[in-house]
Amino acid sequence: MISQGRQRNIGGYPQGQRGGWLSCHRLVMSRSPRRSPQLRGRVFRGSHAISRGLLTRNDLRSAAWRPLFRDVYADAQLPVTHRTRCTAAGRWLIPTGAAIAGRSAAVLHGCAHTTFDDTVEVLVPRGRSAGPAAGLRVHRGPVDDGDIVDRAGTPVTSPERTCWDVASWLDLVEAVVVIDALLASGLTEVSTLRGYALARVGRRGWRAMLRAVDLADAGAESPQESRTRVRLVLVGLPRPRTQWGGVGPRAVPRPSRSCLAGVSGGGRVRRPLA
Repeated sequence: MISQGRQRNIGGYPQGQRGGWLSCHRLVMSRSPRRSPQLRGRVFRGSHAISRGLLTRNDLRSAAWRPLFRDVYADAQLPVTHRTRCTAAGRWLIPTGAAIAGRSAAVLHGCAHTTFDDTVEVLVPRGRSAGPAAGLRVHRGPVDDGDIVDRAGTPVTSPERTCWDVASWLDLVEAVVVIDALLASGLTEVSTLRGYALARVGRRGWRAMLRAVDLADAGAESPQESRTRVRLVLVGLPRPRTQWGGVGPRAVPRPSRSCLAGVSGGGRVRRPLA
């Protein structure tokens, strides 16, 4: 007979104690997540993997696979970035004629920084059906010839169309950040962007693009530098030069009298110099 207030030990653990013999038994008997060799290191459609007998629905719920979108999964050991999600959306989710757009397009062009959780932006031509999907932001609008290019098999808006879209979808400062990066990469030029906007006079967005392009500068070396420069101009200060000093044919002489501001690596604006 067991005296009151004492617990019976089974297998070295008090009966009912959390983490006791029953939990250990379940841990030992639990099966490791199934990882199909054909899917290791890959992004795939869950329904396709099930139809081919590679996985079951329960397998997809395990820690071995990471959901990216509805019915789109990645090997959990695969480093997943916003670029990965853009590529997956471009391959599996968007309709024919649509493209990865906006800031997401700038990522695929190698000219923007985002986090994994940032929404993937998509441009869908008017008249094409594209239902809402978690993780996607769908924009609709006219798409002209040349507005969509191929980047490693993924349809992406061209640098010029990307600048048009960010000027329409983002606030002015953040739009210039993206346009600066595209200019600095050499993928487009200010004259080309102005020509793109002027060729679409009367269409919604052409004025916004011209304003953003007029504030853009290919010499910006960081997003924070772009933000600082644009904010200084918007409060009425003279437009700063992005770079001064240096040697050689591209050297920019330091102005004799000017208001200079620098941006540190941490994004802080250093004290202006007279």
